[in-house]
Amino acid sequence: MLAAQPPTAESDASGRPRRRSSWPILLAALCLSIPLHLALALWLSGILTAAPAPVRQAVLIDAALPGAEAAGPQEVDPGPREMPPSPMDLEPTTEAEVSWEQTSEPAAVQDATQSGDQTSLSTDAAGPAAPGAVSIGAGGGTGGVATSTFFGARGSGRRFAFILDKSGSMTNRGGGAVGPTKMDMALAELLRSVGSLPDFAQFRICLFDTSVQLFPDRGFAKARASELQRVQTWLQSAVASGGTTPQVAFEKVMGEPTPPDAIFFLTDGRIPPEDPAWIAQRVVVRGKTVPVHCIAFGDADAAQQLEPISKATGGQFRFVPLTGRRP
Repeated sequence: MLAAQPPTAESDASGRPRRRSSWPILLAALCLSIPLHLALALWLSGILTAAPAPVRQAVLIDAALPGAEAAGPQEVDPGPREMPPSPMDLEPTTEAEVSWEQTSEPAAVQDATQSGDQTSLSTDAAGPAAPGAVSIGAGGGTGGVATSTFFGARGSGRRFAFILDKSGSMTNRGGGAVGPTKMDMALAELLRSVGSLPDFAQFRICLFDTSVQLFPDRGFAKARASELQRVQTWLQSAVASGGTTPQVAFEKVMGEPTPPDAIFFLTDGRIPPEDPAWIAQRVVVRGKTVPVHCIAFGDADAAQQLEPISKATGGQFRFVPLTGRRP
Protein backbone atom coordinates (compact mmCIF):
# COMPACT_ATOMS: atom_id res chain seq x y z
CA MET A 1 0.00 0.00 0.00
CA LEU A 2 1.46 3.20 -1.18
CA ALA A 3 1.97 5.98 1.27
CA ALA A 4 0.03 9.20 0.70
CA GLN A 5 1.93 12.01 -1.07
CA PRO A 6 2.12 15.31 0.77
CA PRO A 7 0.25 18.19 -0.84
CA THR A 8 2.25 20.31 -3.33
CA ALA A 9 0.72 23.61 -2.30
CA GLU A 10 2.64 25.58 0.14
CA SER A 11 1.05 25.71 3.50
CA ASP A 12 1.46 28.05 6.31
CA ALA A 13 2.10 26.94 9.81
CA SER A 14 -1.56 26.23 10.43
CA GLY A 15 -1.64 23.88 7.47
CA ARG A 16 -3.69 26.14 5.17
CA PRO A 17 -2.40 26.66 1.59
CA ARG A 18 -0.56 30.00 1.04
CA ARG A 19 -1.72 32.30 -1.91
CA ARG A 20 0.85 33.37 -4.53
CA SER A 21 1.47 37.14 -5.22
CA SER A 22 0.28 38.67 -8.66
CA TRP A 23 2.98 41.38 -8.92
CA PRO A 24 5.46 39.22 -10.86
CA ILE A 25 2.85 38.66 -13.56
CA LEU A 26 2.01 42.36 -13.81
CA LEU A 27 5.65 43.29 -14.08
CA ALA A 28 6.20 40.77 -16.82
CA ALA A 29 3.19 42.06 -18.77
CA LEU A 30 4.40 45.62 -18.38
CA CYS A 31 7.84 44.70 -19.67
CA LEU A 32 6.25 43.14 -22.75
CA SER A 33 3.76 46.01 -23.31
CA ILE A 34 6.19 48.93 -23.30
CA PRO A 35 8.39 47.68 -26.18
CA LEU A 36 5.28 46.69 -28.13
CA HIS A 37 3.73 50.16 -27.85
CA LEU A 38 7.01 51.86 -28.73
CA ALA A 39 7.30 49.74 -31.85
CA LEU A 40 3.71 50.54 -32.80
CA ALA A 41 4.30 54.29 -32.38
CA LEU A 42 7.39 54.18 -34.57
CA TRP A 43 5.50 52.30 -37.25
CA LEU A 44 2.63 54.78 -37.24
CA SER A 45 4.98 57.75 -37.46
CA GLY A 46 6.60 56.22 -40.51
CA ILE A 47 3.41 56.06 -42.54
CA LEU A 48 2.34 59.68 -41.80
CA THR A 49 3.49 62.30 -44.40
CA ALA A 50 4.04 65.95 -43.62
CA ALA A 51 2.52 68.70 -45.80
CA PRO A 52 5.01 69.79 -48.50
CA ALA A 53 6.73 73.10 -47.97
CA PRO A 54 5.79 75.89 -50.44
CA VAL A 55 8.04 75.89 -53.48
CA ARG A 56 9.33 79.23 -54.76
CA GLN A 57 9.09 79.52 -58.49
CA ALA A 58 12.03 80.98 -60.33
CA VAL A 59 11.60 82.92 -63.58
CA LEU A 60 14.38 82.61 -66.09
CA ILE A 61 14.67 85.65 -68.39
CA ASP A 62 16.63 85.23 -71.56
CA ALA A 63 17.86 88.64 -72.80
CA ALA A 64 17.63 88.08 -76.52
CA LEU A 65 17.66 91.72 -77.62
CA PRO A 66 20.89 93.12 -79.04
CA GLY A 67 22.81 95.09 -76.49
CA ALA A 68 20.95 93.51 -73.56
CA GLU A 69 24.22 92.61 -71.89
CA ALA A 70 25.33 96.25 -71.94
CA ALA A 71 22.03 97.45 -70.58
CA GLY A 72 22.49 95.58 -67.30
CA PRO A 73 19.86 93.70 -65.28
CA GLN A 74 16.28 94.69 -65.80
CA GLU A 75 13.58 94.72 -63.16
CA VAL A 76 10.64 92.46 -63.90
CA ASP A 77 7.24 93.41 -62.59
CA PRO A 78 4.90 90.40 -62.87
CA GLY A 79 1.94 92.43 -61.62
CA PRO A 80 -0.70 94.04 -63.84
CA ARG A 81 0.20 97.22 -65.66
CA GLU A 82 -2.05 100.24 -66.25
CA MET A 83 -2.97 100.87 -69.86
CA PRO A 84 -1.45 104.05 -71.36
CA PRO A 85 -3.82 106.96 -71.89
CA SER A 86 -5.52 107.40 -75.22
CA PRO A 87 -4.13 110.04 -77.63
CA MET A 88 -7.00 112.33 -76.68
CA ASP A 89 -5.67 112.47 -73.08
CA LEU A 90 -2.09 113.24 -73.93
CA GLU A 91 -0.63 116.67 -73.17
CA PRO A 92 0.37 118.71 -76.17
CA THR A 93 4.01 118.36 -77.17
CA THR A 94 6.68 121.12 -76.11
CA GLU A 95 6.98 121.83 -79.93
CA ALA A 96 4.52 121.96 -82.91
CA GLU A 97 5.15 119.39 -85.62
CA VAL A 98 6.34 121.25 -88.71
CA SER A 99 6.69 119.76 -92.17
CA TRP A 100 9.26 121.44 -94.39
CA GLU A 101 9.73 121.16 -98.12
CA GLN A 102 12.66 121.83 -100.39
CA THR A 103 13.56 125.52 -100.56
CA SER A 104 13.99 127.38 -103.82
CA GLU A 105 15.65 130.71 -104.35
CA PRO A 106 13.25 133.66 -103.95
CA ALA A 107 13.55 134.71 -107.57
CA ALA A 108 9.97 135.97 -107.61
CA VAL A 109 10.95 138.84 -105.34
CA GLN A 110 13.86 139.87 -107.49
CA ASP A 111 11.76 139.72 -110.65
CA ALA A 112 8.86 141.68 -109.20
CA THR A 113 10.96 144.44 -107.66
CA GLN A 114 13.22 144.99 -110.68
CA SER A 115 10.90 144.42 -113.62
CA GLY A 116 8.51 147.22 -112.67
CA ASP A 117 5.42 145.02 -113.13
CA GLN A 118 2.27 146.34 -111.46
CA THR A 119 1.46 144.13 -108.50
CA SER A 120 -2.15 143.59 -107.58
CA LEU A 121 -3.32 145.31 -104.42
CA SER A 122 -5.89 142.62 -103.82
CA THR A 123 -6.78 142.01 -100.22
CA ASP A 124 -7.30 138.31 -100.79
CA ALA A 125 -4.87 135.78 -99.39
CA ALA A 126 -1.76 135.14 -101.40
CA GLY A 127 -1.77 132.19 -103.75
CA PRO A 128 -0.45 128.69 -102.99
CA ALA A 129 2.57 128.52 -100.74
CA ALA A 130 5.80 129.11 -102.53
CA PRO A 131 8.28 126.22 -102.82
CA GLY A 132 10.20 125.88 -99.61
CA ALA A 133 7.54 127.53 -97.45
CA VAL A 134 6.82 126.08 -94.07
CA SER A 135 3.60 124.07 -93.86
CA ILE A 136 1.95 124.16 -90.45
CA GLY A 137 -1.48 122.72 -89.71
CA ALA A 138 -3.88 125.44 -88.61
CA GLY A 139 -5.97 124.76 -85.56
CA GLY A 140 -6.81 128.02 -83.82
CA GLY A 141 -5.09 126.78 -80.69
CA THR A 142 -5.85 123.05 -80.92
CA GLY A 143 -3.30 120.28 -80.95
CA GLY A 144 -0.50 122.57 -79.79
CA VAL A 145 -0.71 124.82 -82.88
CA ALA A 146 -2.03 128.38 -82.55
CA THR A 147 -3.48 130.65 -85.22
CA SER A 148 -3.11 134.44 -85.11
CA THR A 149 -4.46 137.17 -87.38
CA PHE A 150 -3.02 140.64 -87.92
CA PHE A 151 -4.98 143.09 -90.07
CA GLY A 152 -6.60 140.10 -91.80
CA ALA A 153 -3.38 138.16 -92.51
CA ARG A 154 -3.42 134.74 -90.86
CA GLY A 155 -0.43 132.81 -89.54
CA SER A 156 -0.09 129.51 -87.69
CA GLY A 157 2.50 127.97 -85.38
CA ARG A 158 3.70 128.32 -81.81
CA ARG A 159 6.14 131.25 -82.10
CA PHE A 160 5.08 134.54 -83.72
CA ALA A 161 7.21 137.58 -84.51
CA PHE A 162 5.67 141.01 -85.11
CA ILE A 163 7.92 143.44 -87.00
CA LEU A 164 6.25 146.87 -87.05
CA ASP A 165 7.32 150.14 -88.67
CA LYS A 166 7.61 153.03 -86.21
CA SER A 167 9.16 155.55 -88.58
CA GLY A 168 8.15 159.21 -88.55
CA SER A 169 5.40 158.74 -91.14
CA MET A 170 3.51 156.52 -88.70
CA THR A 171 2.54 159.70 -86.80
CA ASN A 172 0.15 160.60 -89.63
CA ARG A 173 -3.51 160.18 -88.84
CA GLY A 174 -5.28 157.47 -90.77
CA GLY A 175 -8.58 159.34 -91.01
CA GLY A 176 -7.20 162.74 -92.01
CA ALA A 177 -6.96 165.65 -89.60
CA VAL A 178 -8.69 163.81 -86.77
CA GLY A 179 -8.66 160.31 -85.41
CA PRO A 180 -5.93 157.97 -84.26
CA THR A 181 -2.51 157.92 -85.87
CA LYS A 182 -1.32 155.00 -87.92
CA MET A 183 0.96 154.13 -85.01
CA ASP A 184 -2.03 154.03 -82.65
CA MET A 185 -3.97 151.75 -84.97
CA ALA A 186 -1.01 149.43 -85.52
CA LEU A 187 -0.31 149.05 -81.79
CA ALA A 188 -4.00 148.49 -80.99
CA GLU A 189 -4.15 145.67 -83.55
CA LEU A 190 -0.89 144.30 -82.19
CA LEU A 191 -2.32 144.06 -78.66
CA ARG A 192 -5.48 142.42 -79.99
CA SER A 193 -3.50 139.86 -81.98
CA VAL A 194 -1.12 138.97 -79.16
CA GLY A 195 -3.96 138.92 -76.63
CA SER A 196 -5.88 136.35 -78.69
CA LEU A 197 -3.04 133.80 -78.61
CA PRO A 198 -3.43 130.72 -76.37
CA ASP A 199 -1.13 130.63 -73.37
CA PHE A 200 1.10 127.92 -74.84
CA ALA A 201 2.04 130.18 -77.78
CA GLN A 202 5.01 132.57 -77.74
CA PHE A 203 5.59 135.94 -79.34
CA ARG A 204 8.23 138.59 -79.96
CA ILE A 205 7.75 142.24 -80.97
CA CYS A 206 10.26 144.32 -82.93
CA LEU A 207 9.54 148.01 -83.57
CA PHE A 208 11.91 149.50 -86.14
CA ASP A 209 12.90 152.70 -87.87
CA THR A 210 16.65 153.11 -88.37
CA SER A 211 17.05 151.30 -85.02
CA VAL A 212 15.01 148.65 -83.20
CA GLN A 213 13.13 148.13 -79.96
CA LEU A 214 12.60 144.52 -78.87
CA PHE A 215 10.24 142.76 -76.49
CA PRO A 216 11.59 140.63 -74.99
CA ASP A 217 15.26 141.42 -75.45
CA ARG A 218 16.07 137.78 -76.21
CA GLY A 219 13.96 134.84 -77.29
CA PHE A 220 10.18 134.77 -77.04
CA ALA A 221 7.63 135.65 -74.35
CA LYS A 222 4.75 133.41 -73.31
CA ALA A 223 1.30 134.65 -74.30
CA ARG A 224 0.14 134.93 -70.69
CA ALA A 225 -1.66 137.66 -68.79
CA SER A 226 1.45 138.79 -66.92
CA GLU A 227 3.43 139.18 -70.17
CA LEU A 228 0.57 141.01 -71.89
CA GLN A 229 0.51 143.56 -69.08
CA ARG A 230 4.24 144.07 -69.50
CA VAL A 231 3.75 144.54 -73.26
CA GLN A 232 1.16 147.27 -72.70
CA THR A 233 3.52 149.13 -70.39
CA TRP A 234 6.43 148.68 -72.81
CA LEU A 235 4.47 150.00 -75.80
CA GLN A 236 3.70 153.24 -73.99
CA SER A 237 7.34 154.21 -74.49
CA ALA A 238 7.25 153.67 -78.27
CA VAL A 239 7.81 156.91 -80.20
CA ALA A 240 7.50 157.09 -84.00
CA SER A 241 10.52 158.75 -85.62
CA GLY A 242 13.32 158.11 -88.08
CA GLY A 243 13.41 156.31 -91.42
CA THR A 244 12.22 152.92 -92.68
CA THR A 245 15.01 150.31 -92.69
CA PRO A 246 13.70 146.84 -91.76
CA GLN A 247 16.89 144.84 -92.36
CA VAL A 248 18.17 145.28 -88.81
CA ALA A 249 14.78 144.17 -87.45
CA PHE A 250 14.77 140.94 -89.47
CA GLU A 251 18.39 140.33 -88.47
CA LYS A 252 17.45 140.56 -84.80
CA VAL A 253 14.43 138.28 -85.12
CA MET A 254 16.09 135.66 -87.34
CA GLY A 255 19.37 135.78 -85.40
CA GLU A 256 17.91 133.81 -82.47
CA PRO A 257 18.79 130.10 -82.09
CA THR A 258 15.09 129.24 -82.52
CA PRO A 259 13.37 131.07 -85.40
CA PRO A 260 9.68 132.04 -85.37
CA ASP A 261 7.05 129.94 -87.09
CA ALA A 262 5.44 133.03 -88.66
CA ILE A 263 6.33 136.71 -89.10
CA PHE A 264 3.90 139.63 -89.43
CA PHE A 265 5.62 142.56 -91.15
CA LEU A 266 3.93 145.98 -91.30
CA THR A 267 5.19 149.20 -92.88
CA ASP A 268 3.52 152.33 -94.21
CA GLY A 269 6.21 153.37 -96.69
CA ARG A 270 8.77 152.22 -99.18
CA ILE A 271 11.73 150.26 -97.94
CA PRO A 272 15.21 150.20 -99.58
CA PRO A 273 14.96 148.50 -103.00
CA GLU A 274 17.37 145.73 -102.05
CA ASP A 275 15.45 144.77 -98.90
CA PRO A 276 12.67 142.57 -100.40
CA ALA A 277 15.10 140.06 -101.91
CA TRP A 278 17.33 140.23 -98.83
CA ILE A 279 14.38 139.57 -96.49
CA ALA A 280 13.19 136.58 -98.52
CA GLN A 281 16.65 135.06 -98.26
CA ARG A 282 17.19 135.94 -94.59
CA VAL A 283 14.10 134.06 -93.43
CA VAL A 284 15.53 130.80 -94.81
CA VAL A 285 17.15 128.88 -91.96
CA ARG A 286 18.82 125.53 -92.63
CA GLY A 287 16.83 125.17 -95.85
CA LYS A 288 13.52 126.09 -94.21
CA THR A 289 11.54 129.21 -95.01
CA VAL A 290 9.55 131.15 -92.41
CA PRO A 291 6.35 132.66 -93.91
CA VAL A 292 6.32 136.47 -93.89
CA HIS A 293 2.79 137.92 -93.78
CA CYS A 294 3.11 141.50 -95.08
CA ILE A 295 0.79 144.41 -94.39
CA ALA A 296 1.10 147.55 -96.51
CA PHE A 297 -0.30 150.32 -94.33
CA GLY A 298 -1.93 152.78 -96.68
CA ASP A 299 0.90 153.17 -99.21
CA ALA A 300 0.49 151.70 -102.70
CA ASP A 301 4.23 151.99 -103.38
CA ALA A 302 4.95 149.91 -100.28
CA ALA A 303 2.47 147.31 -101.50
CA GLN A 304 4.48 146.87 -104.70
CA GLN A 305 7.44 145.77 -102.58
CA LEU A 306 5.70 143.77 -99.86
CA GLU A 307 3.40 141.47 -101.80
CA PRO A 308 6.28 139.69 -103.60
CA ILE A 309 7.89 138.99 -100.21
CA SER A 310 4.75 137.22 -99.04
CA LYS A 311 4.46 135.21 -102.23
CA ALA A 312 8.11 134.16 -102.16
CA THR A 313 7.94 132.97 -98.54
CA GLY A 314 4.47 131.41 -98.58
CA GLY A 315 2.90 134.17 -96.47
CA GLN A 316 -0.21 136.30 -96.94
CA PHE A 317 -0.40 139.92 -98.08
CA ARG A 318 -2.83 142.61 -96.94
CA PHE A 319 -3.29 146.22 -98.02
CA VAL A 320 -4.83 148.46 -95.34
CA PRO A 321 -6.32 151.77 -96.52
CA LEU A 322 -5.38 155.00 -94.79
CA THR A 323 -8.74 155.01 -93.04
CA GLY A 324 -7.51 152.09 -91.00
CA ARG A 325 -10.45 149.91 -91.96
CA ARG A 326 -9.73 146.27 -92.48
CA PRO A 327 -10.03 145.04 -96.08
